[in-house]
Amino acid sequence: MKKGFTLIELIAVVVIFAIISSLTIIITINIIDAARTSAYKTSVLGAMHSFDNLINVNGENLSEIDVTSSSLPLENNNFISGSLIYNSDTKLVTANLVSDGIYCADGERTNLIVVKGSCDLINKIKASHLEVNPSEVTIYAGNEYDFFEGVALKSISGDNINVVISYESDPFFDNTLEGNYEIEYKTIYRGITYKAYRTITVIAEGVTLTADPETVTIYKDSSYSLLSGVTLKDKDNNIIESTITYSSDPTFTSANTGIYYITYTSTYHNVIYTALRTVSVIQEGVHIETDPDIVYLPVGINYDLMTGVNLKNISGDILASTITYTSSPSFNYNAAGTYNITYTTTYSEETYTKIRTVIYINAIYNFTYTGSSQSFTAPAPGSYKLEVWGAQGGTDKHFATMAVLSGGKGGYSTGYITLAKNEKVYIYVGEAGINGDASTSGGYNGGGNAGYYGYSGGGGGATHIAKTSGLLSTLSSNRSTIIIVAGGGGGAGSLSPDGLSGHGGGLSGTDGYNSSTNGASQTAAGTSPNGNGTFGKGATHSYDGGGGGGGYYGGGAGNDDRHGGGGSGYIGGVTSGSTSAGTRSGNGYARITYVG
Repeated sequence: MKKGFTLIELIAVVVIFAIISSLTIIITINIIDAARTSAYKTSVLGAMHSFDNLINVNGENLSEIDVTSSSLPLENNNFISGSLIYNSDTKLVTANLVSDGIYCADGERTNLIVVKGSCDLINKIKASHLEVNPSEVTIYAGNEYDFFEGVALKSISGDNINVVISYESDPFFDNTLEGNYEIEYKTIYRGITYKAYRTITVIAEGVTLTADPETVTIYKDSSYSLLSGVTLKDKDNNIIESTITYSSDPTFTSANTGIYYITYTSTYHNVIYTALRTVSVIQEGVHIETDPDIVYLPVGINYDLMTGVNLKNISGDILASTITYTSSPSFNYNAAGTYNITYTTTYSEETYTKIRTVIYINAIYNFTYTGSSQSFTAPAPGSYKLEVWGAQGGTDKHFATMAVLSGGKGGYSTGYITLAKNEKVYIYVGEAGINGDASTSGGYNGGGNAGYYGYSGGGGGATHIAKTSGLLSTLSSNRSTIIIVAGGGGGAGSLSPDGLSGHGGGLSGTDGYNSSTNGASQTAAGTSPNGNGTFGKGATHSYDGGGGGGGYYGGGAGNDDRHGGGGSGYIGGVTSGSTSAGTRSGNGYARITYVG
């Protein structure tokens, strides 16, 4: 008995025929598109050939023609936009975005691009230039540099084109050797070579050319060495032997009263350093006095530019005169910058001038946790307010309720210090202790680790400012360089109530939740049966409990799965200092404010 096809077999046959039909349609469409694209390319090449004949056969003097122009001898002209360009140097014709509304073509004959759709598609793949941004870079000796940062081949529409870019350095680049390096970048795209250049200057960190003082007043006909007090110094303020030259505008002579602007220049390891000085030559005895000659102020503090400005004789008596001034640039106490104030007066038919420099400094500098050393160089001499906050200890979960238990909060310390111009201090911002469900690690800059068994929180790191670089725990033998410290909070342990972790100091860190877990003081680290703190570092728990907070002295580890003690703060290197415990959540923080 013959059987017919089952329903499933019939459906399978229908599906197979449908797939074959779809593939056939797709292949057919692709073949048709390819044929039409080829045909359009042929028509554009024909137009380019016709334009070439107009110039080289008929002698037409043309550099460009619109493809819709009747002057272009084409049998069937379906173009709606674009032009043809003739290069008299290469004798080549180039199609410039030639479109018939369906296809668009661009390029030379041997490199003609044809796309289906808008000419905007060509602009995305047609190269415009090799971009190098920035074109000039300065790095410190020893630092690594990514040569391809900011380097890309750009299309006309501004998109990046994916190509291989190479570079060469002249001289051969050595990031340990100061000097100027010329970097040539090169790539080849669609047969065209693109080049761009970058100058990398490698300098020694902290090298400066200084003219001290920056403003000088001398009497007419007196002797003065323009190189007096001009030195090239390294980052540690040591003098570097070098040849220093100068130029003067106008040409300096003490025989004539006036103001002379001196520019000093020195070359060290192929890097050019400059400094400026203003020399005022005045008639002996009578002079404009500006007291002080240089004024440093925080941005936002207005200043009466006539303060301390008088015309005086040789005995110091004030002479009656009208003194006027001009400012370059225009004086604005709300903007950081250097303002040169030129004072002028006429007395006994002789004109006297004097320059005062008013420098406005950005007042506030903030430092967040980075996990590495940070530094601050004083932009002006004067008083600076220092504020530091220690980091909070890590969390744990209560052993019974699984409620999150907070680590002790970081402490706060503040005070004032006087810094010279260009004096440098180092800032280390503490990291919050790692939460117990993630790790047992203590926070950066002295936070003690939690116990290896269980999930107690690590101690929070201290935040400190010192005149020497290094983590707080490394400064035990160099404590005189420590300026200010805020202690980190102790890590949480699962057997203690929430909110009772040891807070960072303060002159002393607070105790953890257990009479046996002590916070640190000014003279001793915190102690615990499960681990004692040390100078600059909180205790690491020996089994299971919160780590001690970092600080001037570190806090003790949490006793028997309890909260760790807080680290102590320190204000011995500042004036008008104060400190308090338990104020900061999360990572530590530091702020330096220029007071004036």
